[in-house]
Amino acid sequence: MLKYRDALKLDPNSADEKTDVAQEFSQITNVSFSDSLRLLEWTLETDKTIMLNRDKDVELPPLGLPIDKDTQHMMLWISHRFRVPGRKRAERLEFAYGAIKRFEDAQGYKSLMDFGGGGGNDAIFYAKNGFNTICADLPSGVQDSYIRKRFQLHGTDCKLEDVSALSSNRKFDVMHNMDVIEHVYDVEGVLAQMLSLLRDGGLLVIEEDCFNVIYRNRHLEKNRFYHKKLESMFKGYAMKVDSLQNLLIFKKFRGDHLAVDEVRADLYRRTLKRATVSMLVLYPLIILTPVEAIFWKLCRIFKAPLSRIISFLIKRDLPTVQENLPNFLYKRENYLMMDRFSDAVCCFRVAFNNLRKVTAK
Repeated sequence: MLKYRDALKLDPNSADEKTDVAQEFSQITNVSFSDSLRLLEWTLETDKTIMLNRDKDVELPPLGLPIDKDTQHMMLWISHRFRVPGRKRAERLEFAYGAIKRFEDAQGYKSLMDFGGGGGNDAIFYAKNGFNTICADLPSGVQDSYIRKRFQLHGTDCKLEDVSALSSNRKFDVMHNMDVIEHVYDVEGVLAQMLSLLRDGGLLVIEEDCFNVIYRNRHLEKNRFYHKKLESMFKGYAMKVDSLQNLLIFKKFRGDHLAVDEVRADLYRRTLKRATVSMLVLYPLIILTPVEAIFWKLCRIFKAPLSRIISFLIKRDLPTVQENLPNFLYKRENYLMMDRFSDAVCCFRVAFNNLRKVTAK
């Protein structure tokens, strides 16, 4: 197996990874090497500042280079390997590769989809280790052209496809999904789509990072509800065969003949997001107001970190979600009253769980 960080090197013999990244970025975007190096240093510094001040609004230093936002974001993708989470990601990906080889069936695993593949780091790793790889994500304009150039530059046959236009008639041996669930609005819809694209006997490699969600216009706080829920949600479709920390590996044994909408509806039922008329009437009148009042009171008594708790509150979280729906990877076609209510139920459960943690301290 070619190690993750070695697979992402443009020059395998390069001893300085930062120089290697700057050279790769320069060839992809036509930004000069010196400016690419400056952009890399700025990206790493600002990313470190944000991570150290996760619950605060901090002023970032100006870049001082005439580089547009899309190009800056491409550097963020490429520079992920230098972040502390990036080192953990390398460990998890190499573990996943080993698990795929251990659990592959008699047909063997050849085709792999990186669902929500972003800048293509993971797709490059799998392609260089022998998989026929598809990187699927939402179209992102100029970044798509950068990613395609990057695949060519690394000498891979990776293909970039629009994740919203995938046909469930195609089946893959492995479905890979990392750092995605916390970004999506319709979690059940995404999970159902991935199951529909995976052949029976195939592996689903998924990183469940919902416990680490912090709302910054890209994460949904309500998705904390899905922490440690995936195994029960997949019951009857796939069984967990291995795991490492929050990286879970499932083997699918049923579902090729089921329609995506049927699986999606079943997953909704399993998470109890289908609300009844009586719940719709009773919830706002009986539960919402007193629970919120008690919640705030206990927050004051126990001096809870309000900057973290505030977005868990139902009345404050839902308008924010609705205003920012276009920024999320996936959303329902219509944000109806039933959707609003089911989200309120999720937010309420999250608030209640966090309230118990606060009172326990």
